[in-house]
Amino acid sequence: MGDDALAVRLRAIFTDELDEQVQQLNEDLLALERAPGDEELLRAVFRVMHTLKGASRAAGFPLVEALCHALENELSRVRDGGLCWGARRSRFCSRLRTHLAKRETGYAPDSLFRTSR
Repeated sequence: MGDDALAVRLRAIFTDELDEQVQQLNEDLLALERAPGDEELLRAVFRVMHTLKGASRAAGFPLVEALCHALENELSRVRDGGLCWGARRSRFCSRLRTHLAKRETGYAPDSLFRTSR
């Protein structure tokens, strides 16, 4: 398989799996809003961000990767006690989730899903 074919396949896999990851993120964020100190929920959101970060890197979506990485860093600081979850981080996560979900339906800003390939 050539590099171009591989890139197309990785983007297709990313898009196919995106809906499932966004759904999981939505469920975890709603639960986290009700229980902001729940460490298992923080880990669940972190896992989704980590998965999306790696998948977006492989698929060539650098801005998505950067946003997921930034949120992953914030979640690490919350988990380690350096920050509290709070409304600001919750809103950021919700906005990212919304952009990711809109990409699935084709309405996301092009800049969020600009490929590096």
